[in-house]
Amino acid sequence: MQPAIDQPPPDSAAAQDIVGCLECDLLVRVGLQRASHAAYCPRCGYLLTDATDDTFVQPFALALAALIFAVLAVSFPFLAVSAAGLENSMTLFAAIGSLARFGADGVAVATLAFVLLIPVAMMLGVVALCLLLRAERASPALVPLARLLFRLNAWSMADVFAIGVIVSLVKLSSMAEIVPGTAFWAYIAFTVTFLLAMTRLDRLTVWHAVDRLRAAP
Repeated sequence: MQPAIDQPPPDSAAAQDIVGCLECDLLVRVGLQRASHAAYCPRCGYLLTDATDDTFVQPFALALAALIFAVLAVSFPFLAVSAAGLENSMTLFAAIGSLARFGADGVAVATLAFVLLIPVAMMLGVVALCLLLRAERASPALVPLARLLFRLNAWSMADVFAIGVIVSLVKLSSMAEIVPGTAFWAYIAFTVTFLLAMTRLDRLTVWHAVDRLRAAP
């Protein structure tokens, strides 16, 4: 079984620099001796690691911004629909709740979890992880927090939901006048900052930092 990059590196110095490419599973030796260092898979070109001087500053700031946008996304009207002289507006929670009213309880729960709860929980995790690593605190929660954070990334569908809403708006615009609300733009901003935060949180750098703190006396 190929070693996954979302697992803590082994203790040996030689093995710490060997990672598995998430795209083609090629084992690649990577070094993080320099403050700024990017490494790509020699076979498929996938970015394996991108260590920078502000490794934990950027994802921390982006995660905070994403959380602010998430609060705005659930606090204001998401869409306003006007047709035949009738106008109606709904919030993001109301839009998800409408699925349950039509008997799709499972879809409503899944939508709420995958497009809002899990992404928000991940941003809270990024904030907590970056604070602990920047403070160089060897907390027992570091390993489970980092492992859960990277594994949840596959279950976040905020970007899929945002694209689906945009496509639906284009299709429905010919039948009714649809006005995106403040929450709509806030959710788009949340999606963008969420993706940037997870992109800038370098897995290998995180595990090297965690391993260093765990080894410290």
